[in-house]
Amino acid sequence: MKDQNGFRQSGPTIGGAIRQLRRELGYSQQDLAVRLDMAISSIVRYESTRPPGPTVLRRLYQLAVDSGKHEAAAMFQAAVAARLGARVDYVALGAAAGLALPKVELILLRLRHQLLNVEGAFESKIIAAIAAIDEVLPAIQSLNSYSQAPPPPDVQQDRANTEDKP
Repeated sequence: MKDQNGFRQSGPTIGGAIRQLRRELGYSQQDLAVRLDMAISSIVRYESTRPPGPTVLRRLYQLAVDSGKHEAAAMFQAAVAARLGARVDYVALGAAAGLALPKVELILLRLRHQLLNVEGAFESKIIAAIAAIDEVLPAIQSLNSYSQAPPPPDVQQDRANTEDKP
């Protein structure tokens, strides 16, 4: 099969993935059209001649995730990224950030409140701040693992200095 630029495609196509997902779910084209709130002619076209745009791909992705069809979900996610000109690892970053950032925010808000409002010695506040930083760092490091760029030299040096200390 050739893509829209006339090049031969290798591997499964989006149309084939849509058809396979539909069949695995036991849906007719009409059923899928109703589920996605679109015309049956759109489903026919997506399966045979023209891949859907990012909005429909996101709906297909969500349907696949909700149905436990993770291979199809990954293919739709990659197709969305390709259509938008994004790299797949950055799309995955969105999911990771959605899990990590609320936790980071909560920890930092708790720390801010404690530093501003809780009575206590300066030293105990510093110890609490260090504990909060230690709690936040793994989430930040997991997000940084999606970046292809190396960290700035000062961050690399700080990491090296931290690893040397107990």
